[in-house]
Amino acid sequence: MAEKRDFSAFMKGASEERKNIRIAISDRFKDAEGNPIEWELRPVTAEEDRELRKKHTHRNRSRVSNQQTQFFDSAAYIDELNALSVVYPDLNDKALQDSYGVMGAVDLLYKLLDSAGEMGNLTIAVNELSGLNTDIEDRIEEAKN
Repeated sequence: MAEKRDFSAFMKGASEERKNIRIAISDRFKDAEGNPIEWELRPVTAEEDRELRKKHTHRNRSRVSNQQTQFFDSAAYIDELNALSVVYPDLNDKALQDSYGVMGAVDLLYKLLDSAGEMGNLTIAVNELSGLNTDIEDRIEEAKN
């Protein structure tokens, strides 16, 4: 006879809510006291991630062999993932975009974070916040102990 398990922890509203974080992505943006301004980031949901992955997965059919190939544009995926996670500053603010002469959140992000290091800081923070930096093998090993 199968054992009856309690699923109450899985019911909607029973799990812990993921929280936004605040982090100084760049030390170039300072408040009135000269302190780096913190950016607010939110975790990207699994559903949002799935949609981004679909959007950036392209299928092509070879004219010669008629075989279908698939290409994942990881750079565009990461750019949009980062932009989607940023709550503050508001990357969709028209005045902010106009001040940099760009249209779109991703283009604004590249103007705000003008070095590879700053963009890397954001990418690392977004990956950690959204749980994309954890290795499943580490979790399995942790569960064994």
